[in-house]
Amino acid sequence: MKGVNWVGVAIATIVVWLIGYLWYGMLFAEAWMAAMNMTKESMDQSDMTPMILGFVNTLVTCVGLGLIVPKVEDGLMGGLKTGLMAGVFFACTTEAMGFIYGGKSQALIPIDFGYLLVLYAVAGAIIGGVKLGKKAA
Repeated sequence: MKGVNWVGVAIATIVVWLIGYLWYGMLFAEAWMAAMNMTKESMDQSDMTPMILGFVNTLVTCVGLGLIVPKVEDGLMGGLKTGLMAGVFFACTTEAMGFIYGGKSQALIPIDFGYLLVLYAVAGAIIGGVKLGKKAA
């Protein structure tokens, strides 16, 4: 874990988790719930477990990007490109297995893939671009 930009990882984790909240909780909430056959009434608003696990999952993703970004191409744009490539080649292809074999609604593809690409690109850019005591590229 040597060389991980922990400040960038922490900031990226918070930022992309908040983007996820906006993405699924506001921007695409109705479409996502319809594709998942859910209603607001069917969701247990008092159970914080999914939000906590989602945050931990986002943290793990950002730590992984924190390991990869400096080795591939550092800096704001380098981090963005590296994050976007990781999103396309790893996150979206892994998520696709749920559509190929798991019977997930295809209506979720633009919502879920869109979020993954934004998450990885933004997190990569933050991790690559945030430098304490150094000038960011």
